[in-house]
Amino acid sequence: MIEGLLGVPIITLESLGKRVSSPEPTTKVQNVPLDLAYRQGERIGGRYTVVDVLGKGGFGVVYRVRDREDNRELALKTFRDEFILDPRVRSQFRQEALTWVALGRHSFILQAEAVHEFDGRLFVAMDYIAPDENGLITLQDHIEHYGPNLTDRMIGIWAVEFCHGMTHAYANGIKAHRDIKPANILLESGIFVKISDFGIAASLQISDLPAQLLSSFGLTTFRAQGKTLIGTLGYIAPEIYAGQSADIRSDIYSFGAVLWQLCAGSPRPPFWEWLRRAPDAPTTYSILSGSKIPQVERVFWSVIARCSEPAPNARFQNFDEVRHAIKQALDQSGDDKFDFVVNTAPTFAQLVNQGASLRTLGRLDEALECYEAAIKLDPKKPAVWVNKGNVLSSIGKLTESMQAYEHALQLDPKFDAAWLNKGIQLQKTGKLPEAIECYDNTIRLNPLQSVAWNRKGGSLVAQNKIEPAIECYKKALEINPFDEVACTNLAEVFRRIGDDAKALTFYDRAISANSKYKKALIGKTETLIDLSRLDEALQLLDFVLTIDQEDFAALNMKAIVLCRTKRYRESIQLFDFLLANSGTDLEVLWTNKGNALAELEDWKGSLECFDRALAINPTYRSAVSQRSWVAKQLDR
Repeated sequence: MIEGLLGVPIITLESLGKRVSSPEPTTKVQNVPLDLAYRQGERIGGRYTVVDVLGKGGFGVVYRVRDREDNRELALKTFRDEFILDPRVRSQFRQEALTWVALGRHSFILQAEAVHEFDGRLFVAMDYIAPDENGLITLQDHIEHYGPNLTDRMIGIWAVEFCHGMTHAYANGIKAHRDIKPANILLESGIFVKISDFGIAASLQISDLPAQLLSSFGLTTFRAQGKTLIGTLGYIAPEIYAGQSADIRSDIYSFGAVLWQLCAGSPRPPFWEWLRRAPDAPTTYSILSGSKIPQVERVFWSVIARCSEPAPNARFQNFDEVRHAIKQALDQSGDDKFDFVVNTAPTFAQLVNQGASLRTLGRLDEALECYEAAIKLDPKKPAVWVNKGNVLSSIGKLTESMQAYEHALQLDPKFDAAWLNKGIQLQKTGKLPEAIECYDNTIRLNPLQSVAWNRKGGSLVAQNKIEPAIECYKKALEINPFDEVACTNLAEVFRRIGDDAKALTFYDRAISANSKYKKALIGKTETLIDLSRLDEALQLLDFVLTIDQEDFAALNMKAIVLCRTKRYRESIQLFDFLLANSGTDLEVLWTNKGNALAELEDWKGSLECFDRALAINPTYRSAVSQRSWVAKQLDR
């Protein structure tokens, strides 16, 4: 444990209190050799290897990744760095991502398979849609490539698919997409529509980023009726500019603009030249409510015109109506009839993925329901029993959890994941020899299971069996030389036995594998503090707080380091912030603030802090001893 000022221990990562939002950083960091972006070949969350960056949109960065669990390629979407520090955006994105995942698998919706939290960020794992032979992925790409040469039949197929997808979305929790545009409609093999980015605009709407920055991302931001509204210019319905809430009819208006572009072969939406010069929301509303959409000579003109009516009540009222109108227009044109049979029943795999996402988002009861439903579809799959056991463990039902693991092993005694998770639960409950036996079974069945080697090492360390633990961690590194967990575990063992040089070597190795792995960053920071390399420690702490500004322990540690560098007033500001926002460990914070005030020879203020600490915990020894010393200074 790092000792704090005047021998007072700071809060360690193992005793985190309430997580709070931090104030502005008090240390200006320059030339920190770390960044928030992920590079090609870097692993995200130990699971996804970055293949490429697919693109940066208005809200997020999308990485093309390979899933190490099943070797599939996926798209992984997360925040742009500009948004990562806004906890309200993160919270809203969490809710929107949950709604997107809950839509399940549908033929015409881009599948959001899972939600993860890695390195202080939320990620949505989605199906990866490869470009076609011309490099085209989105509807926008197809419009720009083919122009007015798209056939009525192809436009009609895409439009009907889109309507099917939106009908499903509205029936399953989506209130409004809010950002329907050709760039958010992907095409698989150039044929199958995949609607993307549900709810992303709703997340952006509560950010405090300046309009100039948002507009640089291709977004429009404006104030209407006291509300900040965000969307993409040319697709926002007129009533939104008047301050009304978005609903299905607003999305229908946006779709009308998309359909117009397809028919006109225009890369820009209607009214573009007028809208981009409009100075404010009232002017834009006036343009949209007083203008008729330019006519196009296509079979879908009547559909476009009704979708684009300025008054919401004059439009189609749902996407089923739009779909019927599109099919009728095609039928009347003499084109061959077509229709789709869309199966929306949840599959086993979908239920399992939904359960995993709900667990990530803390919705444990709903996750359990997903696993129960999956078990009804196929009760003989041991993996879903393991997942069920993990959720039961998370909600404290340890007996039922162990029963789920045992049931998985009855189905398949050679299922290494069941032995592994059973071992993890035994380790958590302090049954270390039994846990090691489970890990040994896992390794016997799958010698390349690095998690088992890491977990076994942790159980051995807990029994003070250091040399065998080191061998376990080295085995994990033989399997994967870039295993940040094994590197960090080795670093902590070397730190425990007093070899700080080796500890730093392995912390750096972990950070080189994953520059945002917080456990390694914090461990390296603690080692630097032990070595009195305080400026470097402050740089790392500021980077940690950039990744996760709600990290209570890092904030408190930073305040301690500021004290050690004699920046007492800055440290006191941090202690005051933590005291105002934290509900736990208050006696430690009051004592640390008292020590900082003592360094400034504010004996009276210091004594008051120690009294506050002792009012919370009368037996807190550091406060007792420090109070006695300060009281003597006050009596001089």
